[in-house]
Amino acid sequence: MRYAWIVAGVLAVSPLGGGVAVGQHFGVLTPENDVRLAFSVGGVVGKVLVKPGDGVKAGQVLVEQDDPVGLAQIEMYRLRSGSGLAVEAAEMSLKLAQVEEGLVKEALVKGSAGQFEADRASLKAGLARLELEKARQDRVEAALALKQAEAAHATRVLTAPFDGVVDEVAVQPGESAEAGRPIVRVVSVQRLKVEMNPVTSSTLGLRPGAPAWVRMDGPDGRSIDREAVVSHVALVADARSDTRLVRLSLAGDEGSPTGVKVMVFFQRPQPALPGGSPVSTENPR
Repeated sequence: MRYAWIVAGVLAVSPLGGGVAVGQHFGVLTPENDVRLAFSVGGVVGKVLVKPGDGVKAGQVLVEQDDPVGLAQIEMYRLRSGSGLAVEAAEMSLKLAQVEEGLVKEALVKGSAGQFEADRASLKAGLARLELEKARQDRVEAALALKQAEAAHATRVLTAPFDGVVDEVAVQPGESAEAGRPIVRVVSVQRLKVEMNPVTSSTLGLRPGAPAWVRMDGPDGRSIDREAVVSHVALVADARSDTRLVRLSLAGDEGSPTGVKVMVFFQRPQPALPGGSPVSTENPR
C-alpha cells in the first residue's frame, strides 16, 4: 500500500499516475471576485453609503468625495447641451435675413435699391447662416463638455464592480482619501477559486476543464468534498521550485469562509476519515 502525503506543500504522486496528478495537495480557497477599491485622485470624503456586511449590486455607489465644482460644471453643461434656444434664435435670424435679402433683390430689379443694399442683404444672410452653424456646434461642444465633466466626477465616486458584499470600509466622511489607497473591499463568493503549485511532472496531464475535488471543513466540523474544475494550468513552470501554478474554480457557498487552506484531489477521493485525516490510495502490484 502506498500513501499520498503532503510534505512541505509539495504534491506527492503515485508512480503509476500515468501523467495525471493523483494524491492530495493543499491550496487556499479564495473568492474569484475580491477587489479593494481606491480613488484615482485624492480628495475629501463626502459620503460613505455602505458598511461592512452590506450586500451591493454592480454599479451601486459606495463612497463619494466632495466635488462641488465638478457637480456645478455638470449641471451647467447639461443645461447648455439640452437647451435648443440658441439654435432656434439663430434659425429665426436666418429666416429674417433671407426675407430681407429677397426683398432687396426685388427692389434692385425694379431700380428702387442699389447694388450696395443688395450686397449688404446677401452678407447679412450669409452671416446668419454662420451663426446658426455656430449655435449648433456650441450645443455639440456642450454635450462633449458634459461627458468630460461627468468622467472627471466619476473619478471621485467609488461604485461596486459586481454584485457582492462589502467586507471592509476604511474611511469616514470628512477624512482625506489619498489617491491609490484602498478604502473599500467588495467580495463575491458566488464563485470560488483554489490556487496551488504541484510538482511540474505531476501536472503534464492536466488540462483546463479537468475535474477536481476540494475537501474542506463543514459547518458541523466534518470534512466535505466539493466538485471543482481546473480553470487554469500555467504555461510556464517555475524551474527553481520545479512547480507549476494550477487554479481551480468551484461554486461558492455563503456559509463557508474563504482564505482558508483546503485539500485538493485530481481523482475522486475516498470519504474523509474523522477529523479530515489524509486518505490512503492503494496501488495493486
